[in-house]
Amino acid sequence: MMLTTLLRAATPLVLAAAAVSAAPAQAAVVYSVVGTTEGGATFNRPLAGNPPTGLSGAGTAVAYNTFSFSPARGGTFDFLLTSTTANFDPFLALYAGAFNPASPLTNLVIANDDLTVGALTLSGFTYDLLASSSYTAVITGFNNADFGTYSLTISTAEAPVPEPATWGLMLLGFGAVGAGARYRRRGTAVRFG
Repeated sequence: MMLTTLLRAATPLVLAAAAVSAAPAQAAVVYSVVGTTEGGATFNRPLAGNPPTGLSGAGTAVAYNTFSFSPARGGTFDFLLTSTTANFDPFLALYAGAFNPASPLTNLVIANDDLTVGALTLSGFTYDLLASSSYTAVITGFNNADFGTYSLTISTAEAPVPEPATWGLMLLGFGAVGAGARYRRRGTAVRFG
């Protein structure tokens, strides 16, 4: 009798824990792109900056590649461009909207050469993006002789907003906890003996 009473009282708590743990966990938003700038079209790249205000004298005809995307939700995003070719010093630029190689400062919001001092194979930055807005990442090299293969990762580690199905499961779990608390108030008598 005592075991049955304990199981009945515990069942709503078990249901609540199961409902919350059944909620799917969302991963950070990630774009992962690999490619090459070798043999591609060229342009006069911008200087590094936030936002850049001029064009480079060392990268007047650098090969480039582009990646266009539109994040589903806004927030702070980390951009990391890694060179996978020896002696390729990568350069990364971000455009809000379209990229026009004939007008490389138009729509340009941020650009970077070396992520940290001495990190010649890494380029990147952190930037706030707006949900459902169009962006273009331009992958290129520091000077005209810099080209090759690369890996670009765009990610965010911000906590995601739960999906409607997750909210439903959580509400079901909280309801089960409330029902269990109400059931216990009815006066369950436990006898030993």
